[in-house]
Amino acid sequence: MEMSSVYLYRLEAATASHTLDCVVVASSEEEAFAQAEVLMDKGMMGMEWNELSIVEKKRISKGAGYVFVKKLP
Repeated sequence: MEMSSVYLYRLEAATASHTLDCVVVASSEEEAFAQAEVLMDKGMMGMEWNELSIVEKKRISKGAGYVFVKKLP
């Protein structure tokens, strides 16, 4: 029995005034985009967003993760 690979995707989207990060677990890029779109629609409560793109993709394994660097205002 073959197991499919699962990945941790970090996607980025933009609004008129913000850049947003969304992290999802998916087995393909198509699935990652679909999950991110649902999460963005639920989490943004009506705010318009665009330009959803994959920034990073990592195979799921113990210790996998991301460090987010944000600019100070």
